Amino acid sequence: MVTTFSDVTTIKREAELFAQTQSLAQIGGWEYSFGDGALLWTAQLYAIFDLPGASGITLERMGKFFPSDARDQLLATIADVRRGATVERELRMTS
Repeated sequence: MVTTFSDVTTIKREAELFAQTQSLAQIGGWEYSFGDGALLWTAQLYAIFDLPGASGITLERMGKFFPSDARDQLLATIADVRRGATVERELRMTS
């Protein structure tokens, strides 16, 4: 039998600090999984867009929060990264 214990106090404190920082700055984050196309939004991003945290988000639904030119750039960026490019872009979202 193997038993492993770890102190999660630091991880919990960092997560709380991250959540507080997002809330104060009114910023959120998201991550896109190329494997299955899943999106992960932070709780603050759901709050910014007045969406319930359990509502789930898809790329199509998220695209509606971008002006059309930025939405096109988002999709182009995803395509570029799929091809192996390293890309850094800032795109405007609207709530």
